[in-house]
Amino acid sequence: MPRGTRKRVGRPLTSDESRQTSAAAAGERADPREVLTTLDQGGVHFALLDPQGRIRWLSPGLERSRGGDLVGHDCHESLFRRDSDCIDCRRQEVLATGKTHQCWIPERRPGRFGRRQMLVQMRTPSGQLLEVVIDAGPAESLFSDEIFRERVLAEGLRHVSAGVLLLDAAMHVVNANPAAVRLLGEGLEQLRGRVLGELLPEGCLPARGEQLATLLATQGGLEIDEVRIESSAGSALVRLSLAAVPAPGGAAEAAVAILTDITRERRVSLALQRKLGEISILREIDHVLSRTARLDQVLRVILAAVVHPRGLALARGALFLCEGEREVLRGRLLRTSPASGGVAEGHLGRQLEDLAFAEPTEEDRRMEREIRDLAVPLDTSADVLSSALRSPATTLVHCRGEGGGAEMLCRLLGSEQVVLAPLVTQGRRLGVLAGAVGAGSPDADDDLLTFAGVIAAAAAGAIERARLHDELAQRLSDLHEAHARLRHLQGQLLQAEHMSALGELAAEIVHQIRNPLAVVGGFARRLERSVGPDDPRREDVRILVEETSRMETILERVRQEVRAARGDPRETVLPEELLTAAIKRYEGLAEAQGITLESNVEPGLPRIRGGRDVLLEVLDNLLRNAFDAVAEGGRVRVEALRLRGAVHLVVEDDGPGLDPEQAEKIFEPFYTTKDQGTGLGLALSRRLVRQCGGSLSVDGRPGRGARFRIVLPLAQAPEPAKKE
Repeated sequence: MPRGTRKRVGRPLTSDESRQTSAAAAGERADPREVLTTLDQGGVHFALLDPQGRIRWLSPGLERSRGGDLVGHDCHESLFRRDSDCIDCRRQEVLATGKTHQCWIPERRPGRFGRRQMLVQMRTPSGQLLEVVIDAGPAESLFSDEIFRERVLAEGLRHVSAGVLLLDAAMHVVNANPAAVRLLGEGLEQLRGRVLGELLPEGCLPARGEQLATLLATQGGLEIDEVRIESSAGSALVRLSLAAVPAPGGAAEAAVAILTDITRERRVSLALQRKLGEISILREIDHVLSRTARLDQVLRVILAAVVHPRGLALARGALFLCEGEREVLRGRLLRTSPASGGVAEGHLGRQLEDLAFAEPTEEDRRMEREIRDLAVPLDTSADVLSSALRSPATTLVHCRGEGGGAEMLCRLLGSEQVVLAPLVTQGRRLGVLAGAVGAGSPDADDDLLTFAGVIAAAAAGAIERARLHDELAQRLSDLHEAHARLRHLQGQLLQAEHMSALGELAAEIVHQIRNPLAVVGGFARRLERSVGPDDPRREDVRILVEETSRMETILERVRQEVRAARGDPRETVLPEELLTAAIKRYEGLAEAQGITLESNVEPGLPRIRGGRDVLLEVLDNLLRNAFDAVAEGGRVRVEALRLRGAVHLVVEDDGPGLDPEQAEKIFEPFYTTKDQGTGLGLALSRRLVRQCGGSLSVDGRPGRGARFRIVLPLAQAPEPAKKE
């Protein structure tokens, strides 16, 4: 039926009824006692309770049913005398919320009126509770006369805050109370005769007309939590309750629709939910920031909270921080809101971390480079960023009409509106948090600006803590570096003292041995000249002369060390020849001790810098230590190979190896791991290798044997090497 069309339903009025209606229209008021008597006789009984549940007044029919003087007594003790009667009582809820409650009274109860009785609980404007007991047994008598239809709503329900509509069997409006008229935004005469479905949004009812009446008769009632009603009076959110009055045949003879306005209640509920959500988000942000120490990580988490759908949900976020003794405001970081479906369901804290530390897109990198080039002097009061930094609250900047760089800022962030929140902690202004309002962002209302300010306050504290942490970390690093340098200098000083003692000892040894050795060498050479070529002793004499000469060379070198007469040796030697000579000396010892001596020389190795005798002395020290470290059945391996433009000579054993502390001190003078060692061999060996321009190092490998590595430069500039 078109809106506004009036439809009269029911039987024609008699002459007496017409006179009664005319008299009522002329201002004649009905006696309230007559109304109550009519309701009582029609099966609708009333009881008025105070907030404590004590009976203040009840209709005669209800008093006759229960018996005795019940006024002043508790409802649960006198009016309904069994616990099962009160199982659906919602007295406290109705008084607290104002929501109308209805239920069917259990069948087995003394003092019943008929076969089915409904209890309706409503809060009166004075804060008392009105309980209505409707006898639904003789349904035909509920709306039987005009007095009930007209005067119950006019007098009995005039001050009820909920809207009430009386409906006939076809769900047409018969009458309405003033609250229903206000909610629907139409006059009473315009409402009468209208179908209920026309007054409500399409689709909110499960059926219409007679089908709805049949459904109500089957279920007894229907409740819809939220129905949005748009009318000339405005928009209202109501809770719809429908109760049927069934006829003897099972269909609904009539029905009552109760419209409870929950607009304010829902607005308060949504505001409360939003605040609780904001508190939850802030708690998670603070939890994530508490586990994030570095400044760059803190900035990423802040921007993740700005663009996260459960955070500020802005399209894009950027940070501008004060630099150069806080004289310039410069762009630092930018992030874009994730695409649809880019944030998985789960814990908010983990989502923030995943979003914060995800790889930025190419678009983010490009825009970030642009904002990094933006530097605003803080003394420029006309600039929007500088003004936002000095502002006490969050501001909303529009692209056009603002001036002061607003258009450039909106262009950089790709939005017509930008939210700017100052980052301030303990009176110190650290920067500005900027957020772009996009198509999918929430409205830039006061709630959004307030929430952005709260996040900015938390972000400012986190940024200050991160800066202090980074500064402390840098100072600790400088302190560690200074401590390392001090330890190095102390080690050099200790080594210098050891070398000084070694020099004094070496000078004494050279002084004591040099002259006797010269005498021995002279006699050995004279003996060599006196022995003929065929004499079987000639080879022995030759070896005696050669070893004597080598000892003289060693003494001369030690003497040169003592005198600090150092210089790069000019001699060169083939690695293959050097290793062959060194191994040949230990073949007999390896066989005697049951040790496997292996060697591997890469073919075609070039000549290396260093004297043959010097390097043989070094290899002799390393091989002797290796043989001392392995037990019978052990293995010693010597290897020569070329790596990265140098020749590596490696002496490796499978003995017990060296722990980290031993490996660190093994080249210090007078430090030894052997019971009868002097601790001079490896110190002197490293010094000799360094004189040749090379290096000597050790890999301790605890439990797997030690590996000493000599790295020596080539004798001449190498050809361009292939990539290895």
